[in-house]
Amino acid sequence: MPKSSTKSASAASSSSPAADTKGKREKSAYQIWCSENRERVKAEFPDLKGKDILVKLNDQWWDAEENPKRGQRPEKKPKKAKATDGSEKENKTKGKGKKAKRETEASSEP
Repeated sequence: MPKSSTKSASAASSSSPAADTKGKREKSAYQIWCSENRERVKAEFPDLKGKDILVKLNDQWWDAEENPKRGQRPEKKPKKAKATDGSEKENKTKGKGKKAKRETEASSEP
């Protein structure tokens, strides 16, 4: 039997103007600026793809006139050093439950 192509009730109700704005936030100045300048960056740097374009846009955003925090770059957070003592075994079992913890404890015992 072929399926009929009728619209569901939920699809019909989502076309109302109130349903379109409900639950959606307004775009930020950064999002608007990125969408307006993405094509320009792609033309300037044709070899860049996806994430690299966003990185370039982000760098340019800090000096853009549209940026309300122009020139106020955030401070970079220092990277945390990885633990080199015996705590690595504990981190591997974290979130896996009691059974995994018991198995790792049993395997580490002599």
